Amino acid sequence: MQTAIAKQMTVREAALRLGVTDQTIRNWLREGRLLQVPVLGRALMVETQSVERRLAELERERTPAGGAS
Repeated sequence: MQTAIAKQMTVREAALRLGVTDQTIRNWLREGRLLQVPVLGRALMVETQSVERRLAELERERTPAGGAS
């Protein structure tokens, strides 16, 4: 049986990818908007898939209704 290992990134990397501050990432982790990956010896690592999902959500929020530009 193969187990999937979640890809992860630092809080800083997630912040840069999403165009927000490190504190916003920490807030979103606390609120459950992003998923934290448990890693020994590291305070916070963010699951890459949750960052990509959040990025897609933000893109949808920025796009006007009906997809018109």
